[in-house]
Amino acid sequence: MSIAQRRKNGKRLARVNMKYSKQYLPQRIRIFYRKHGRIPFKREFDSTVFRRRFGSWNNAILAAGFEPNSEYFAKRVPAKDGHICDSFSEKLIDDWLANHLISHQRNTRYPNTRMTADFFLPDHNIIIEFFGLKGVNSKYDDNLKRKMAIVRSNKWNLISLYKEDIQKKVFASKLANALF
Repeated sequence: MSIAQRRKNGKRLARVNMKYSKQYLPQRIRIFYRKHGRIPFKREFDSTVFRRRFGSWNNAILAAGFEPNSEYFAKRVPAKDGHICDSFSEKLIDDWLANHLISHQRNTRYPNTRMTADFFLPDHNIIIEFFGLKGVNSKYDDNLKRKMAIVRSNKWNLISLYKEDIQKKVFASKLANALF
């Protein structure tokens, strides 16, 4: 490799290092937060870059000045209408319902069980479930099957949402199609 090529590569490397600096990356998280009103999911960013600079996604969140949520359901999240949600994804759903003036209740019990539905829409007689941990936890998957059986046996209307719906931002269109 010639000296000119090395210099050119060195300049490129300097630009890459500047672009992904420990100052720049947390700023991207803060900008996302200001725009969306929530901490981004690591899937929404190239988390590999953040892991290289900070050691982990949670360390990057800390560097941006936020508190990471290291465990599922470890921290409750308030929605705009005051409902307390089990995750940021549920908060997004709750906020969408509130923004569209759709009456909804949180954590309505399934009959004769200790299980609850994430959302119940009394004016529409619809249950909305966010199955965010499907495929992650076997106990969760067993409860999901039980809930689906209860819904079928009672012939209830159900809107099932999954983490892919939130990640791909299609949950709003799924809700709108079902409700309007």
